[in-house]
Amino acid sequence: NSSNHLIGEDLWTGTVDRTVVYPREILRRVILLDATTVFIAHNHPSGDTSPSDEDFKITERIQTALEFFDVLLFDHLIFGIGSPYSFRANFYI
Repeated sequence: NSSNHLIGEDLWTGTVDRTVVYPREILRRVILLDATTVFIAHNHPSGDTSPSDEDFKITERIQTALEFFDVLLFDHLIFGIGSPYSFRANFYI
């Protein structure tokens, strides 16, 4: 919400090496919740938090889709062993 409190949470499950994420599904949830900001995160079962090419592509697609609705992609975190990788902290978003 406008005070940055969590108003919804969705969880997708995948296989050992991938999860299919559709930006339209994220947008649907954003509209239903009347959200103004989105925070996304996922894990890398390998433990390596370095973003893959697909991580960069999907982040860009989600960010572009959200911008059409004046919704901010606050961050995309990748969890693994050690500190998570933050797209925002690394100036990608």
